[in-house]
Amino acid sequence: MSNKSTPLTARRVELMMQCAQQRAQLADEFTSLKSPASLGGLTGYIVSHKKVVLAAAGVALGLVAMRPKRIFGAAATALSLYKMVRGALPLLRG
Repeated sequence: MSNKSTPLTARRVELMMQCAQQRAQLADEFTSLKSPASLGGLTGYIVSHKKVVLAAAGVALGLVAMRPKRIFGAAATALSLYKMVRGALPLLRG
């Protein structure tokens, strides 16, 4: 009887070790899927700073709703300056 139980006990220990490894791998994969750092770039920033982004979007929407002429005028000016700077950068670098 002892001869038969030894391989079963060894097999059981081997299976328990394999299950523990699989659990650890699954936990690592789940953590990487859950973390916003795995997304990277702008998406990762938005996910990790969701409250700040939503607050800024709400403030911007409120400003547009209250003073559309001023906001659109400022946006047009900012876009014009941005285009001018992008055009001038190659000249300054070269």
